[in-house]
Amino acid sequence: MWDTVRGRLREVTARLHAGDGPGALRLLVSLHPADQADILGELDDHERRTLLDSLGRDQLGAVLEHLTPHELDEVTTQLAVVEMAAALDTAPRHTAADILHQLDAGAAQAVLDAMDSRAHVEPLLAHGDESAGGIMSPAVPALRPDQTADNAIDYLRTLGQSADEPYYLYVIDDDGRLQGVVGLRDLVVARPDRRMRELMNRNVVSVSTDTDQEVVLQTLQHYNLRALPVVDADGRFAGVATADDLLDVAQQEATEDMFRMVGLGAGEEAGGPVAASVGRRLPWLLVNLLTVFAAAATVSAFEDTLQRAAILAIFLPVVVGISANAGGQTLAIVVRGIALGTFGREEWRAAVPREALIATINGVALGVVVALVAWLWKGMPTWASRLGWRCSPTSSSPGSRACSSPPP
Repeated sequence: MWDTVRGRLREVTARLHAGDGPGALRLLVSLHPADQADILGELDDHERRTLLDSLGRDQLGAVLEHLTPHELDEVTTQLAVVEMAAALDTAPRHTAADILHQLDAGAAQAVLDAMDSRAHVEPLLAHGDESAGGIMSPAVPALRPDQTADNAIDYLRTLGQSADEPYYLYVIDDDGRLQGVVGLRDLVVARPDRRMRELMNRNVVSVSTDTDQEVVLQTLQHYNLRALPVVDADGRFAGVATADDLLDVAQQEATEDMFRMVGLGAGEEAGGPVAASVGRRLPWLLVNLLTVFAAAATVSAFEDTLQRAAILAIFLPVVVGISANAGGQTLAIVVRGIALGTFGREEWRAAVPREALIATINGVALGVVVALVAWLWKGMPTWASRLGWRCSPTSSSPGSRACSSPPP
């Protein structure tokens, strides 16, 4: 897939360099918006500006959704406020809110003020970008308990493409409070005169608007749902977080967990500012430097031993490498548990002695193996001398000794 995008990028760049702007634009708009975003992110400022000036606002609105935060910053600096506002007016409300969340406060407010759909988007900005309210789709059809199946289907037909895809249909009362859920299949096969109160499942799993997006994702996975209703503090139906929306959340959370393992910030990007990357990485490296000094202090405690048997220094990388791998195994298990929400206080209490026992068993086993390898590789003059063997230094390997059995 990426090879195809790279090939298209070369074609677009070649046409721009040849002065064929319309041809480059036709090639760009023939691609999926996600591929268009990848190509725009690779172009230089002049080439990107040429194509942005020619994109329609519908096309630009679709592309903005797929840009990374760093690419979005670059594109935003090349667009006028009115251009940005017009493009976001064509995007779904929650998508427009997500993009505005990624802009700095001043630019976001200027674009919001120029948007025709401000009244619909601004309420979504009140929710945190990483909360259920920030990722939900608000334009979701809702039914009433006394509606019949026939009336509900007619109602959905009148909405046409104005609402998000209804995996489930939610039933609300006159005050807008969530009452139940009806599967689309159940609605289609129901008798026309059946009412929603008879068809709906009153045991609805929902989350509040301020629920963290990671908890929303875990809830969706736990109950094996395709969508999850979101309610406000008073239990009123506010929107739906769909599996499509949460795919991005899953990738984002996995990236954050992976970055935490090596001390990187969640916003780290290959093309990001150098100063920001240094600010995120240096503190972690300083902490690691302290641990390295602690290891060096431990080794220095055996300095006399190393001087008497320099051969031991050969095996220091073995100790360091094995300990790093063992720690990485434990860290991977812990981070995965935290990411999945299965690692609470009780799990911590059980994990510490368990991992200590595993480390002890593995340490003893590996120690025996390393000792055996050392004996076979370099010999054991001390034990050999106790058995009456004669040992002498070898010229081929400094620090090692060759031993021969005593004569009979």
